Amino acid sequence: GVSYDKQKKMLSEGVDVVVATPGRLIDLFKEHLVDLRQVQAIIFDEADRMFDMGFKDDMKYILQRVPKERQFLVFSATLNFDVLNVAYQFGSNPIEINVSKDQATAENVDDEIFHVGQDEKPSYLLSLIKKKNPAQAIVFSNFKMNVGRVAQFLSENGVPAVGISSLLTQAQRNRVMQQFKSDKDHQNILVATDVAARGLDIKGVDMVVNFDLPDDPENYVHRIGRTGRASEKGLAFSLVSDRDVDALMRIEEYLKEKIEMGWLEDADIIKDHKKFPRESKEVSAPGGRGKKGGRKGDERSSSGDKRKSRNSRSSKSGDSDSTHRDRKTGRHSSKKKTGKRRNDFEDSRSEKNKQGRKGGRRMEDRQLNSSKKKKSSSRRPRVSRKQPSAQQGFGSKVVSFFKKLFD
Repeated sequence: GVSYDKQKKMLSEGVDVVVATPGRLIDLFKEHLVDLRQVQAIIFDEADRMFDMGFKDDMKYILQRVPKERQFLVFSATLNFDVLNVAYQFGSNPIEINVSKDQATAENVDDEIFHVGQDEKPSYLLSLIKKKNPAQAIVFSNFKMNVGRVAQFLSENGVPAVGISSLLTQAQRNRVMQQFKSDKDHQNILVATDVAARGLDIKGVDMVVNFDLPDDPENYVHRIGRTGRASEKGLAFSLVSDRDVDALMRIEEYLKEKIEMGWLEDADIIKDHKKFPRESKEVSAPGGRGKKGGRKGDERSSSGDKRKSRNSRSSKSGDSDSTHRDRKTGRHSSKKKTGKRRNDFEDSRSEKNKQGRKGGRRMEDRQLNSSKKKKSSSRRPRVSRKQPSAQQGFGSKVVSFFKKLFD
């Protein structure tokens, strides 16, 4: 997400170590700004997460272009089969080092779950933060669209919170992280997704809250691993509703143990608070305040609707100034007519037009009939004259012959 110009300038001056994403490194390589043949060691951090995000082909592309005689290191809290397969494919006799494999979670992190309803999650989240009062805390959500809503809910209820997700640009993410790390005198709450969880290395995070349980059990380990670093104690709380039951079963099966259940007294649950914001199409700002002008836009749309309804009423009633052109004179004239007069005028015109059309039709029928009579009277009657055939002449001669004979 950073501009190419500054990176190109640094590479042209020569560097010993390059830290890059696979896509940006490949782009620089194709522009002949990076020579992968000079690489002596290559390291993939959070390799399993890179595979999940679709960087498998990019990682293979880079490994095929670096020398075979080099050091290849892969780091990750969890290594799946695909990562190990690539490691053995491009590494000669690789050595696998497992640290704390028998225990998935850190020893100095106390994690608990709270069985609540889906609508009760905001109140429990606010109550836990108010009760534990952490200096720095991270709230994780499965959905990036919920990050702004959670941050807005906490900010409106007196808990300063900022959100970070893939909806923000790289410059906005840097600004949010700088604000979260620098202001240590006040309470800071960061709302994030799993994408941001892997790259966060923040010291002094006292508490982690899972607003939603992750579908992947390994992501649960990564989330609660943001706290309890450098041998310090950490707290991890998870809000479990009926939608998170299946995820909870997978997590406990992966951890091979049941997660301890937490409990809040009724006096500790904050019920008098501002409501959780509804889901909207607009993306909220990092501070959860949303876009300015949304209310004005609503007012503009409502005023536009009022104008439309007013115009529709006026058009129905007919009480408006209408400018028209007189057909006889050709001049424009403006007259204020009421709806009743206009309707009467139009009705009278339509009646006259109908009568005129009927009268015209009658005149046309009369003219047509008279013309037919004249034509019939002017013609002479035809007399049909039949020519006697040859057979009829011979018979008359025979008859006359016999008459003369008998006479």
